Amino acid sequence: MAGKPPGAPRPGGRTARTRAAVLRAVLDELTSNGYAGTTVERVAARAGIAKTTIYRRWGSLNGLLADLMAEHAASRHAAEREHTERAGAAERRDRCIAGGGGGCQQRAGVRLHEKHQAALRDL
Repeated sequence: MAGKPPGAPRPGGRTARTRAAVLRAVLDELTSNGYAGTTVERVAARAGIAKTTIYRRWGSLNGLLADLMAEHAASRHAAEREHTERAGAAERRDRCIAGGGGGCQQRAGVRLHEKHQAALRDL
């Protein structure tokens, strides 16, 4: 029967909680002690897990650091994407309120009263 390999990450549950705790712990250790003072043992103790869990899932401190950087990059990318989407929505809203350039008012055949336009601008 084909399945996930042993130790494969799952999207939720204990594996996700453990990963989050370990990544938080490695970041805290790096912040407190720097790279030279960060060890697998200290990260494991801070995360409340056995060091064997770290070796089994990440292989080494360098594996942990790589995962931490990948997580940081992914969350930064998601934040930038959300910002871009919000900026695009605000631009479309402003265009719609202004009624220029074939905005949504003309497409819908609706003209907003001035007080409603001002209220929408404040959103």
